[in-house]
Amino acid sequence: MDNFIDYIKDLFGTTLEVNAANREETTALPIYITEAYEFWQGRYANHHIVFAEKKAPELFTPAQFKKQKDILEQCFKQTIVFVLPTMEAYNRNRLIQQRVNFVLPYKQFFAPDLFIDLKEENIPQKRQGQLQPAAQCLILYHLQFNSLNGLNYKQIADAIHYPYLTISRAVDNIKA
Repeated sequence: MDNFIDYIKDLFGTTLEVNAANREETTALPIYITEAYEFWQGRYANHHIVFAEKKAPELFTPAQFKKQKDILEQCFKQTIVFVLPTMEAYNRNRLIQQRVNFVLPYKQFFAPDLFIDLKEENIPQKRQGQLQPAAQCLILYHLQFNSLNGLNYKQIADAIHYPYLTISRAVDNIKA
């Protein structure tokens, strides 16, 4: 849970106060749910939230998470957010389709009940000042063999036997 609290602090700049949920509230839950999660109650932006932290790395299917969310909401009468250690992208997409609130610390925070949809993305850094190999090939072909002036990308691709998309990227690289 500390990893999740640190994530929230890094994300929003505020500390999330959480406390362990009352054992009395969890007694009505099925045993497979109480054995699978640690329950934490917190409050953020005037919303009372129950965080269901997955104990073991084995995960349920998205449909099972949806059913568990409904059971937990009936029990706690609060917004439920699953705190998960890891999950494949295709299962995350299925959770999003099911509108299940979940957090994968430092990866994704999806909680439509709280109007939150945040995802970490790795945006590749464009190398400034360096020509890619395909861009170099275009310049050398233009200088040594035939002029490429007036040709469209398709004609250039046919002339030097490169895919159309590679030619497009090479021209963008030359422009940059």
